[in-house]
Amino acid sequence: MNACVQYEVLTIWDLHLSLACLYLIVFINHMHSHVLLSSLSNFINRETRTFQGFVYHWTTTTLQETLAPLLKGYQIGLDTGDVQSAGLNQLMHISHTYFAGRKLAEVDELTSANVGLQNETTAATRSSNIQKLDDSLTQSRILGSLIQVWYLVTAELRGRELDKSELNFDGILKFANEIDNPALRSYASTGQLELKVIFSEWDKAIDILEQAGDVRANLLALFAGVRFTFLEALVLIKAARSSKTWYKRWKWKRRARKSINIITRWMKRGNVNVIHYLHLLEAELAILNGNSNMAKDSYSLAIAVAEKNGLIQDEALSHELASAAGIDIHGDYHMKNAIRCYSEWGATKKVSQLKDSFLNE
Repeated sequence: MNACVQYEVLTIWDLHLSLACLYLIVFINHMHSHVLLSSLSNFINRETRTFQGFVYHWTTTTLQETLAPLLKGYQIGLDTGDVQSAGLNQLMHISHTYFAGRKLAEVDELTSANVGLQNETTAATRSSNIQKLDDSLTQSRILGSLIQVWYLVTAELRGRELDKSELNFDGILKFANEIDNPALRSYASTGQLELKVIFSEWDKAIDILEQAGDVRANLLALFAGVRFTFLEALVLIKAARSSKTWYKRWKWKRRARKSINIITRWMKRGNVNVIHYLHLLEAELAILNGNSNMAKDSYSLAIAVAEKNGLIQDEALSHELASAAGIDIHGDYHMKNAIRCYSEWGATKKVSQLKDSFLNE
């Protein structure tokens, strides 16, 4: 598992070999292990699907292809009474649904069912000493808070106002600090950074980035950590472009290259889900370095790969950034396509922002 510890790729063959070894050990001792073999089979049947969230997205498996197995894993967990496995599969199914570019209405539907339960759990724990909470109740509230991140992201993108009773990002971060849970803090920071990038709030994005800490270590093997690395690199390039001194420009650019190098290593090891990230970051770097021809080619590649893989939110972002960089063929081609893609995705508030900006130019 050293590869996972270093946040690199754990191949599917490594996984299958490990499982095969477990079966072999049990088979050799089969005279005394019939019950164990049955339990192990059930365990592998459930947990292999969980690997769709931790392992498979590092390989040639697209995020879209992980959705059905994760949903199946959630259902099996419910059927077998394995609440923890069910919850983990549910969380990763929801987050992958978002990252895979499915309609925001679909993500909204998946997360909305969690809201009522989350509010009840939060209310129940407010009257208790946080240090004396029952472990199962705490775990339930943590899982609910993790899912709530995508509810909040979706609500903001669709322009829906939150009810005062609903848990917001401040509430999630407060709870994470109370129980000293760095993973929950990092997950919430990723959701916040996602929104700041999509709404082009680059100054606020750098503030979140500076406060977030070592997110990759806290979100080990989850695709949320991959997404954060991409957003981190993009925000750092924007910070370099807006810097007024050569030193700050150099500092931000240097940090951005470190993140880009990580993504490059992932791509070289077969991760198909980061190819368009790399093209888009190369385009932004080219703009930073004054190479508009290279930028134009890289934006086009980012758009083409995102479109091919159905990642409409990243197709929209690529069009928007190309337009902002002044690489817009036929005047407003990229901006019109950004609006079209965001609209198809269901990001109503973002569409309004772009239309207002477009009309005021």
